Amino acid sequence: MAEYLELNESQSETDVKEDDDVDTSAPAPLPQTQGKRKRKKKKSSRRPAAASSEDNTVSEVDEVDASVLEVNRLLGEITVQSPATEQTNSTIVKNVLTIERKHLNPDAEMRRMFGRDVVDQRRTGRRRGPGHPRSFSMVTNVHRFPPPVKLGLSMELVEQRGSEQWFQFVHGPQYQEVEHQFLAAVESVNPDNILALMNRHPGHVNSMLQLSDVCRLGEDLALSAELLERALFTMEAAAHPLFSVTAGTARLDYRRRENRPLFLALFRHARALSERGCHRTALEFCKLLLSVQPSDDPLGAVLLVCHYALRAHEYQWLVRFHAQWEPVRNLSQLPSFAYSVPYAHLLLAEAAGDSAEAERLRQQADAGLQRALLLFPSLLPLLNDKCDVTPCQEVRECPLFQPAAERSQAQALTMLCRLYAERSSDLWKTSTVAPWLQRNALEAARLVEQKDPRVAEGQEARKKRYPGMPLSICRHVVVADVKEVMGLLPPVSYTQREK
Repeated sequence: MAEYLELNESQSETDVKEDDDVDTSAPAPLPQTQGKRKRKKKKSSRRPAAASSEDNTVSEVDEVDASVLEVNRLLGEITVQSPATEQTNSTIVKNVLTIERKHLNPDAEMRRMFGRDVVDQRRTGRRRGPGHPRSFSMVTNVHRFPPPVKLGLSMELVEQRGSEQWFQFVHGPQYQEVEHQFLAAVESVNPDNILALMNRHPGHVNSMLQLSDVCRLGEDLALSAELLERALFTMEAAAHPLFSVTAGTARLDYRRRENRPLFLALFRHARALSERGCHRTALEFCKLLLSVQPSDDPLGAVLLVCHYALRAHEYQWLVRFHAQWEPVRNLSQLPSFAYSVPYAHLLLAEAAGDSAEAERLRQQADAGLQRALLLFPSLLPLLNDKCDVTPCQEVRECPLFQPAAERSQAQALTMLCRLYAERSSDLWKTSTVAPWLQRNALEAARLVEQKDPRVAEGQEARKKRYPGMPLSICRHVVVADVKEVMGLLPPVSYTQREK
């Protein structure tokens, strides 16, 4: 991959100190007689305490609240104080990118799907294996890996921006030297040289990522996935003590080359999990990838969110995500969200039965899908072709759904439509969704015949909103390695454009 050829040659090393474990074993219970005697003493000592001033009580509560808020601030959590009558309570504000640690374990998801007897009976909890004095969130079964080697990879806290904490990885002199050897091994186009380098320096992350790609090309998916997990384990072991995976407020800048391996590892790990059928876990890692730099989304993780959410049956979460991000990111201008959100509304309506809420959701699904068909008509022939569906004559003869519609639109929009069709076309084959798509396609064709103003609005939007190829989409296509879309990339590679 070309991204490995762009690494800084001089970085400063920062040592990371890990906190020791504290023994929190429970004390032995007191005898019953002692317990009774102690309760009597407490009862007799309550009267003087009740005579104390109310101001002292409030000040003690305020000190507890202040300490809790300070700890939450250091951990990157956003808190909201409760009313004055409940000063001792604080509520953590959860947004759609809050990571649930229990969903980062793919083995737990496989147990839920196939049962404990089918899943491999290896150790699956976040137990601390020998040589691992801390717990890990991104990788389970850490006992499989040797203790992390101190090669000069560390992380430092750069700055605090409100509730966000910005970090960056740092390469020490020894790690920089290994990076130069890695670049030479990549240029030799011999995987054995990269393997030999990783054997000499087992803590080098880029070697693991590159060998994972080699194993994937050789169809050794198990070893490829293990190398990705080992890379994530190595980076989490080198992370700053305040770097919290689950808080959703830890940030890294993709423009700094030392940070890029974490973005690549999260992207490829989510893909590998989805290929294993662990779509819920893949969605959680995709949320983690998006939360690391949500403002720029350098690898286009937002294009994967709706895909994993539909496969994981997280329809309600997808609707919430779209509602929260639409005002600032215009997600409805992406074909994947324009088609997936009505899909989620339809499945939520099916789950609601015959209630009034179900009817409202069905109407919302129909209106959303018709809007998507008028805005992105070139996606309908792609879905019909992938699903082996022949539409009715009125839809086939509609000029909006002819092959010429794709040739007249921007290349970036064509890439987005084909990317969605390649990934999610099988979701539109079900007995519930396929007739719904064809019925709304017929309604959209009739709107074209009636010269509805929404048809002209969609045509105007396609001309104005896709003038060029966004850099994040180019990176996304390259890292995802979707061969059916690679040919649509511009002639200048995205790494050259980044320079």
